[in-house]
Amino acid sequence: MTDPVNRALFEVAAEYVELVRLYQPQMNARTHERRVTRLLVFMSWLVNRHGVRSLKDVTQDHLTLFIRDAEFGTEWVLGMPQRLVGILQRDVRSGREPPRKRTGRIDLGKIFPSGQSRRLDTPSPNGPCQPIVRWFEAHPGELDTQASPEELIDRMGWRPEPRVNKYVAMLLKPIEEVWAWRNDFLSDVAASGLAVHGITSQARKRGKAQGHYATIPPEVAFAYLRGALQWVVVFAPVFLEGLRLGRGVEEIRKRLASAGLDVVLTGSHRGPRGAALWLNADRFLRLTAAACFAVIAGLSARRIGEIMDLGAGCTFVDTDGHHWIRIYIEKTLCSYEQMPVPAAVHQAVKCLEEISAEARKETGDDSLWQFRCTHMNRYARFDPSRELNTLSRFLPGDLHERWRFHPHQFRRFFAMVYFWRYEPGDVAALAHHLRHFDLEMTRQYVTDGGFGRIWQDVAEERQRDVLASVVDGSRWVGGPAGEQLKKRIEALKRRYRRDVQVVAAKRIVDKLLRLAKKWGSPCKLHVWGTICVCPQKGSPIPGRNARCKGAQERGPVFSQATVATCARCPYAVHTERFGPAARAALAEQENLDAGLSEGTLLKGFVSSACEDLRKALERGEGIPTKAG
Repeated sequence: MTDPVNRALFEVAAEYVELVRLYQPQMNARTHERRVTRLLVFMSWLVNRHGVRSLKDVTQDHLTLFIRDAEFGTEWVLGMPQRLVGILQRDVRSGREPPRKRTGRIDLGKIFPSGQSRRLDTPSPNGPCQPIVRWFEAHPGELDTQASPEELIDRMGWRPEPRVNKYVAMLLKPIEEVWAWRNDFLSDVAASGLAVHGITSQARKRGKAQGHYATIPPEVAFAYLRGALQWVVVFAPVFLEGLRLGRGVEEIRKRLASAGLDVVLTGSHRGPRGAALWLNADRFLRLTAAACFAVIAGLSARRIGEIMDLGAGCTFVDTDGHHWIRIYIEKTLCSYEQMPVPAAVHQAVKCLEEISAEARKETGDDSLWQFRCTHMNRYARFDPSRELNTLSRFLPGDLHERWRFHPHQFRRFFAMVYFWRYEPGDVAALAHHLRHFDLEMTRQYVTDGGFGRIWQDVAEERQRDVLASVVDGSRWVGGPAGEQLKKRIEALKRRYRRDVQVVAAKRIVDKLLRLAKKWGSPCKLHVWGTICVCPQKGSPIPGRNARCKGAQERGPVFSQATVATCARCPYAVHTERFGPAARAALAEQENLDAGLSEGTLLKGFVSSACEDLRKALERGEGIPTKAG
């Protein structure tokens, strides 16, 4: 691009660098580099394939041809397979041996030297140049030096695999942006042939559809996320504190064992002979990064590329105490978004910030996924996707034998849990959170009937556990429906005692579940600690007294349910979690009520909600002060 004959293209590229930063100042350096690189790929294609050295000479036919080539990826666009065949033909004609590695394999790094920086034509390990190298090594002396590279590639019987359509759309996004920002360029972009509106929409029709990994079974996913969260919250602080204070290996091992992680810890880069599970400092940090990745992916539903782009300071807490993450949505929006996340995601990011602090200071890169490799005395990058299955070996439950984990599975699991938890969830709300193009894409995420059946089984098992704990007296329940439930349990105990001396709790639980199905009760557990047993059958208007029905004739209408509606609902069973939730809701409503004017409709509504919460708390004098 620095060749004077390409000056017109170079000026456009230089201005694009500034405009991207102007329009999206929060973009980190790596994402900025990728955006500019994609534009340079297009310009390189124009120069090398068609001799076009100015955007004024670009036509719509050029764009159509570029979209066709972009379907097979960057290396195909740059003509690297054809160039490789030409280089091998030249070596064969001259009798020169191609450069090879110590293993005897052809060294593509020397054929396409990149020096100290990564060039556009640096071949990837799984790119289209690799099959050509394998064919050449398997057929020594069979390379036709007279045929064209294109003809030879056809003879090999190899064609590149189409990339997914989202990748093609990302490769073409800079072209659309150059046209959209044409009035901001000093160069004469407006006179070019880039006036193709919706070029990325056309690109999505190219390439292959995005496939899906199998959905993680709920019990496996929950166990994995529970273990990953424990690793981030409990084990990692113990280990990092030991490194910070210079504690010995044995001292750190003992502290980890007392925290619940009993493994062989060594100061060597090799594990002790015969030890199946062992860790050193580098392996522990790599597994910690994998645990942080699983927590972030499983609780925020972000894509792997978006998570790997995270930099220091990407999370923050607002004035209300809510946690947010600032993340670059590359596949769809190509812009930064602020999204709400649980506190666990914030803690995982803080853990990564501590691990990467020294490396970030030395490299000048704000990426969270780097650390100082102690045994090699250099800075290295984490690849959490390669450690997810290794981490499962250190978690309880033999998870590594039950499932093979992939990074994108956590995003889909988030979508499935949301959808089936709310039977069904709001697809539009889920599509917005996932930042999908359209609802159809989101529906593809959640149309897994097997998962729905599994989730229903999990929900029924959860109901059974809750009822069993109520029957044996280990769980507190209250509220109007809770008192009715306890009376029903006592009645069943008296009835069954007529026949036997000891009444099995399972017999009562089975009877209660049959009654719930007979009445059509959803037995839905709300996050604020109530269980809805609103009947759907058995009366002329079942659910007519539900407090969450709103303008409907009968309930329940779960979208209208709140802590206050459940506080006064005759169909709500209060559990030990209801007390803390009700007290927090009452404090929030009282603060809101204090700032409202007397006589307003909102004032009356908020005052009524406060009164309902107070009465519920007064009636439930036995409500535990903390959730058990």
